[in-house]
Parts: sequence; C-alpha cells; structure tokens
Amino acid sequence: MPKLKETKASVVKMLYQLLYDVHQILTNNGIQYFSDGGTTLGAVRHEGIIPWDDDLDIGVMKKDRRKFLALKSSFAKCGYSIGKW
Repeated sequence: MPKLKETKASVVKMLYQLLYDVHQILTNNGIQYFSDGGTTLGAVRHEGIIPWDDDLDIGVMKKDRRKFLALKSSFAKCGYSIGKW
C-alpha cells in the first residue's frame, strides 16, 4: 500500500483554528455539537487530526438546525460560510 501524503502543517493549523472558531460560536449560542467520522477517529487514534486528513467532521442535532442556520452572520465574521451539502 502506498504511503499517504501528509497534510501540510499550515492546513492543519487552519483546521484547528476553524474548530476553535466553530466551538466558540456554537457554545456561545447554546448549540451542542459533536465530532463525527474521521475527526472522531483522529481524536482517538492520533490524539488530534489524522496526519493525512484535510477536513473536520462535526454535527449538530436536528432540533438545533434553525438555530445553527441563524448564525450565518457570526460565521461570516470569521470568514466562513454555511453551505448546503
């Protein structure tokens, strides 16, 4: 199996900043969130971001959907947008 290319340190730094910002916005607005997928795996197996991962997987409960979407301007102040996937 070929070795996976590690994510650049600058990208990893941005991911940690993103998670910090999301954490601040959500907790300041009373929205609980959770890690999911590779983010949870990395936290357990690597004690951080998986070395070749370049995204974060987080979720919020369906009951908080409207509350989350109402934070669009808060995310925009940090340079982020909420997209529909």
